[in-house]
Amino acid sequence: MAYKIRPRAGSATEWAEANPVLAEREIGYEFPANGVGTGYVNMKMGDGVTPWNDLPYAVGSVVEVSVVGEKLIINTNVADADEVSY
Repeated sequence: MAYKIRPRAGSATEWAEANPVLAEREIGYEFPANGVGTGYVNMKMGDGVTPWNDLPYAVGSVVEVSVVGEKLIINTNVADADEVSY
C-alpha cells in the first residue's frame, strides 16, 4: 500500500487568518499567493504551543516547488533565504 505525506499548506494570508498551533515537529508550508509552482515556499515547524503568526520561519528553508503531472517536486537547492526577493 502506498502512503502519501501531505503537510499542511496555505498562502501567507490563509495562515495568518487561521493562525493555528502546529503540533510539535509538524511542518507547515507557506506558498506564494499565486499558488504552488509560482515562486518560493517558506516553512515553519510547530512546537505544539506557539500559534503560526508567532513561529519563526525555518532558517534556510527556502525551497522551490513545482508540479509535474501528479508529482510535487521540492527543490531545496535554491538561494539562501537572505538572497531571495519576494
